[in-house]
Amino acid sequence: MGKVLQQQNIRTLLLITSTVIYMLLGAAVFSALEFDEHVSQKKKYLNIYKRLMERYNMSSEDVEELARYLHKRRHVEWSLEPWSFAGSVYFTSVTITTIGYGHSVPQTISGQIFCMLYACIGIPLNLTMFQAIGERMGVLMSFVLRRIKRCLGLKSRDVSLIHLVALGLIIWFAFLCAGAAMFSHYERWDFYRSLYYFFVTLTTIGFGDMVALQEVNRKHPSNGAYNSKTLYIASTLIMIYVGLAIASSVINLLVMRLMELQQPKRTRRTNVSWRNSGPRCSHCKHKGQVNCSEDASTNIVENESIMILQNFEEELAFTSYKQIQENNLPF
Repeated sequence: MGKVLQQQNIRTLLLITSTVIYMLLGAAVFSALEFDEHVSQKKKYLNIYKRLMERYNMSSEDVEELARYLHKRRHVEWSLEPWSFAGSVYFTSVTITTIGYGHSVPQTISGQIFCMLYACIGIPLNLTMFQAIGERMGVLMSFVLRRIKRCLGLKSRDVSLIHLVALGLIIWFAFLCAGAAMFSHYERWDFYRSLYYFFVTLTTIGFGDMVALQEVNRKHPSNGAYNSKTLYIASTLIMIYVGLAIASSVINLLVMRLMELQQPKRTRRTNVSWRNSGPRCSHCKHKGQVNCSEDASTNIVENESIMILQNFEEELAFTSYKQIQENNLPF
């Protein structure tokens, strides 16, 4: 037991160290890529600031007030009113999904208090929902991969976490491209900026530098502008929620894979067959022999993370808890 705890402590320390190193490397890359551009923009805006003060005899307070006015004017011209019912639905969506663009925020004290209380309940509820959807999607992807292998005539129809991760990433990338094409059409962004916006949204980063549904009317003036706007709002919310479900599934599979890599000595259950009269042990190779001493000694659950992985793999193999009870199998 002491050795197991020591190994887990070492792995946790290595994981923390690798995360910190990854963060520092990312900071170095972003600093190298963005610093010069930031300095250039800063000089540009300082020059504009000085010209306003000199040409129009404005004080620094006047310039700041003008900046606040222009910012508020931008909010006033939004095609989707932030606190209409549709705008409020959009706000609650980005709140409980933890996207948090920051494009519209509560201004009253009562609204801010309600936002905190609402988020305390909504965020756990939302995360639980996406976790459940992600697990169901993992089961569905496993079923699809088994059918594909069956159609191709492959002998081995086992589906590993690597296969699921690969399929999930492909589906997620295809969905990102579809969403980017939609936003590129409606928002008149180029495809790469739309892809960047959709990725930042689905990963719940939500920088807020680009926000959809703000200039629909001005960019799409037509007789059927209202219907087009309503359809676009509904499509945006659907795309965001479906994309978050796919992202949750893929991230869940990636976490499972990382947890699996942290347990190199864990015994896998891929050699257990449920199609015949009983399970077959990989060591004794006899049907119906459940209490194999060698398997029993190696299938001890070391910690909760291993139990989660085992339960997840059993679910992917379509083995329910009821089946385990009926066959008197060790859980």
